[in-house]
Amino acid sequence: MAVASLAQLALLSTQHKDFPLNKPDNGFVRVKYPESFKACLMQVSNEGYEAFNLSHVAMDEVRLGTMSIPGDMTRAVSILVKGTDDEVENLLPSVLDNIESVADMCTERSNSVVT
Repeated sequence: MAVASLAQLALLSTQHKDFPLNKPDNGFVRVKYPESFKACLMQVSNEGYEAFNLSHVAMDEVRLGTMSIPGDMTRAVSILVKGTDDEVENLLPSVLDNIESVADMCTERSNSVVT
């Protein structure tokens, strides 16, 4: 909805004369071109696009990474239920390491989007 609103506002702004923004008492923190409403609108639109794209890419990486977890969980349960003590000792750690590495990657990707 926010993206659609920005797009509609950008379209409407093409039909009108550009104008400067009123500077607040403490100044602008993120606005690069306060002398042009249209430039500010494009700046916000571009930064919004970059944020949504970063989130989309990160979510897709998480989705792809977590696709292996059901199979790993099945193997882990199978090893625990059907495996000998030697199999549990030798095979289970690598399966659990795979799950842990996926969880770590998901944590890293989510933190990279939030910060």
